[in-house]
Amino acid sequence: GWLKRLGSVAVQINIVEPVGKDETLPLMTDGQPFALTSVQHAYLVGRSSEQPLGGVGCHLYQEFDGHGLTPQVLEAAIYRLIERHPMLKARFFADGRQQWQARSAWPGLKVHDLRDINEAFRQQSLMNLRDQLGHRRLDVENGETFDFQLCLLPNGQNRLFVNIDLLVADAASFNQLFEELIALIEDRPLPPSPIDYDFCSYLTQVKRNDQARIEQARAWWLTRLDDLPLAPILPLAQDPERIEKVRISRRRDQLDTAQWQAFKEHAGAVGVTPTMALATLFSAVLGRWSGQQALLLNLTLFDRQPLNPAVASMIADFTNILALPVICYGQSFAELARANQQSFAEVHEHSAWSGVEVLRELKKRQRHPHGAPLVFTSNLGRPLFGEAAENKLGAPGWGISQTPQVWIDHLAFEHQGRIYLQWDSNDQLFPEGLTDTLFDVYFEQVLALVANPAHWSSPLSDLMPFAQRAVREQVNATGQAIPDGLLHDAIFIQAERAPQATAVIQDQRRLSF
Repeated sequence: GWLKRLGSVAVQINIVEPVGKDETLPLMTDGQPFALTSVQHAYLVGRSSEQPLGGVGCHLYQEFDGHGLTPQVLEAAIYRLIERHPMLKARFFADGRQQWQARSAWPGLKVHDLRDINEAFRQQSLMNLRDQLGHRRLDVENGETFDFQLCLLPNGQNRLFVNIDLLVADAASFNQLFEELIALIEDRPLPPSPIDYDFCSYLTQVKRNDQARIEQARAWWLTRLDDLPLAPILPLAQDPERIEKVRISRRRDQLDTAQWQAFKEHAGAVGVTPTMALATLFSAVLGRWSGQQALLLNLTLFDRQPLNPAVASMIADFTNILALPVICYGQSFAELARANQQSFAEVHEHSAWSGVEVLRELKKRQRHPHGAPLVFTSNLGRPLFGEAAENKLGAPGWGISQTPQVWIDHLAFEHQGRIYLQWDSNDQLFPEGLTDTLFDVYFEQVLALVANPAHWSSPLSDLMPFAQRAVREQVNATGQAIPDGLLHDAIFIQAERAPQATAVIQDQRRLSF
């Protein structure tokens, strides 16, 4: 996770011992309900329609455009995948528990055959499916935590629609899921799935091992909560409580392989990781529009402790969040990034007390009424969809993610040597055009950091978009040549040119020059 990407940053980690031979751990397949993680519980509560910016599940929706994928082979592979991962059979209870079911709630592959209709109707049907599935709230209470649907198109083409609720899978799980699914479609052998260790076993072991660390981290955070900066206070068009139906929009751009390599080299030269450079730039843009020199950023951590060999290949939600105080300006960009990197190292050392609990405590103190709704997620260093996904599932196409109560969610991920930088945002919250401007400024600065190593050792510019700066300069370009002579000389010149012209008007009187 973040520790690997931080590289040289010294972070102290308490090493936990693996389970002893004589110690037994519960299994999901025992059928007993077990507690949600703090993040899972936040997802479950947040999806309620009673919550501000709720009424949506925390989920990933992704389309894949490919060819030659047959419904029978795909459906059989999905069923085999389900049997390999107990969390794909989990259901969730409002009282904060989850439970494995012997029978999957997935109804099977739904196939949409659009091969024999006219092109206009076909495109409209595809858009209707996207609109229907892209913002779907899965029935997790009854075990509906994922879905696959397949659309058949002319000339052997197809589009695969994938929906995954994040209650059962984190970003590392996405890659595991797609890699295994491809192997199952190709009928390649996979290692047998563990039968004596699963997510329930893992959580039980973490709770046994980490209690002292959790208490220490909690005490550390409680002494610092009053000194934390506020979350970004961006201009709002309306209060979150007034939005009845959440709709998420996506903005995305990318660096090609050469650009991304240059960015990484420049970051390394000043002693920061690419992840922290991007997080610092994201914060600087938010700080420019919120007028804050420092702010509280919500960082996503994929916190898998290596307690058992099965953990690495498990599909489950290991997500933790970190409330990271960052500084936004006042130094060179490299100095900002190094300072924020050191801040991350310090707070990560005390991440055993979940960031969810930190934000709950901040809300109690009434300084953070909306929590920390600006999220930065880095998935650098590992694939998101599987590097081979384009061979069988197709090329990743349109997608969207949504999380209840989140305003902007920034995701950075790599695919086939490129880096993709995408923002999923709730645009109804903001004045029209604000999120477009924020993203444009952000990506312009990314390109500037790629193009010029000196940019790293300089303070960031005023962070105004190039187009907006050009308009402002044009409007302010009111200068003219200054005439020679004294101010009253022009009056004498006019008198000589037109002595009978009116020079002064007072009431009914008019005087000529």
